[in-house]
Amino acid sequence: MAVMGKLLALMSKDNKADLYFKNDNNGLLFKYSYRVDSNNDGAYDEKDCFGQYFTFVIITSPYSFSCGNAFPFYASHMGVAYIAGLKSGGGECTVDSILLPFGQMINHSSNYHIGWYNEETKEFSGDEGGSSINIVLAMNLYDIEKVSETVKKYLKIE
Repeated sequence: MAVMGKLLALMSKDNKADLYFKNDNNGLLFKYSYRVDSNNDGAYDEKDCFGQYFTFVIITSPYSFSCGNAFPFYASHMGVAYIAGLKSGGGECTVDSILLPFGQMINHSSNYHIGWYNEETKEFSGDEGGSSINIVLAMNLYDIEKVSETVKKYLKIE
């Protein structure tokens, strides 16, 4: 999740990314804010991010799930990337780990859900069912030339 937050901050125009988690058991909401210092000048400012210079496109498929679903979901809500491909497989990427007395570990889905929180309306929405897309790519996603050609046509880039 920390890597996702930092990537989103790098992709932004203002070097800010906020991730929200909601606990289904008690309704508590947690906000984690991310910024990066990519040029190591000691300042976390707009010189550290790339959204003002590049157009980002994230490619998804039904095989993109968990963080592969949350990343395009957040990028789309933040307006930092176009989402291309096919609807992602879903999942909200939060997992709890339980360490047992003899060293065994059990991983299971958490009761924390990552989602988008609108601070003005106080509404929280998740993306368990899969991330929506801007550019439909019903083709072999490994054919980079064909994918690039289709995305460029959609974005009107030569």
